Amino acid sequence: MAYSTSLTLALALSAMLCLSDAPEPESGANSYSNETSPPAQPAIALTVTEELIRREIIQLGGDWQGSSEPLLVAFLGEEFNSQHFEMLTHIPTLPYFCADTVAIDDFAFSCLSEVHGLERLEFWNCNLESNCWSLLRDNRDLRHLRLLSVTMSDVEPIELASLTQLEELELDDMDVSEALIREISTMQNLRRVNFTGCPQITPEKRQELRDSMPNASID
Repeated sequence: MAYSTSLTLALALSAMLCLSDAPEPESGANSYSNETSPPAQPAIALTVTEELIRREIIQLGGDWQGSSEPLLVAFLGEEFNSQHFEMLTHIPTLPYFCADTVAIDDFAFSCLSEVHGLERLEFWNCNLESNCWSLLRDNRDLRHLRLLSVTMSDVEPIELASLTQLEELELDDMDVSEALIREISTMQNLRRVNFTGCPQITPEKRQELRDSMPNASID
């Protein structure tokens, strides 16, 4: 997938920034979840392309964890848009990605579908189209999906059940429609579903899900 003109110019600017010693923002002060950061790996130099992408992400206010290869990449804030997701397709492997307050569309999902080794995916404070999920069904390593304060369209089918590889699903501080509850109840591959701050998930709804998903822990 080729870079758009805007991203090419942005990466060219990042190449110029490589000559400077400007300090970068400290990681760890952002709102996304990093309690499961992977252990440190032996230091191996990033490729030129990876280093340019890393600098572009940091310059825009995002985060990159991992000195030799990316262990976590986060797009944080409205400086990022869907076109920036194209950068992810030039990273060989990426186990953990988070987007917080970022515009997400079909193009962003199609770029995510090309990310190798993606195991954990989080969206925070984003508006999502319910029919985009099927674009990620070929990400066979994807095991954990977390949605926090996410707004999903009411268009059906929701297509979340197309992610048959998922084992853990977390929904926090969001409205959960009846259609989404029905969709989740069909996902027999799930081993854990957690609802936090979701007013539609009453004790009765939890019990209904437990009855329909006997192999999953419903919290």
